[in-house]
Amino acid sequence: HKSCVKIRKNGGTASIIGMMLRTKDFQVFYRKRQLDYPTNFEIEVSNNVMAMLDEIYQEGTIYRSTGVMLENIVYSDSRQQSFFEDEKLVKNRNLAKAIDKIEDKFGSNTIRIGY
Repeated sequence: HKSCVKIRKNGGTASIIGMMLRTKDFQVFYRKRQLDYPTNFEIEVSNNVMAMLDEIYQEGTIYRSTGVMLENIVYSDSRQQSFFEDEKLVKNRNLAKAIDKIEDKFGSNTIRIGY
């Protein structure tokens, strides 16, 4: 959430999401996903991270740390618009702006995302 808020406030979007798990023996498992459309919306990032977690998580293994990376960040509002851009993407952008406004007014972590 914090990363998405930071890049949103600076007008950025990420087109690659990375997810890392480190075991107690310091073995690292890492996955990346190239997104169809760059995003700065935490629900979209979370959905991709959870899918990658399902791919690499091994039950019974003890993990010491996790990490989520947003890559290929572009700070520009002049990205090429897609003719086929989904109405859902527009709604996600508007929802993200609303979340930011509420947190600006009432403080961070006022709204949390549930699953």
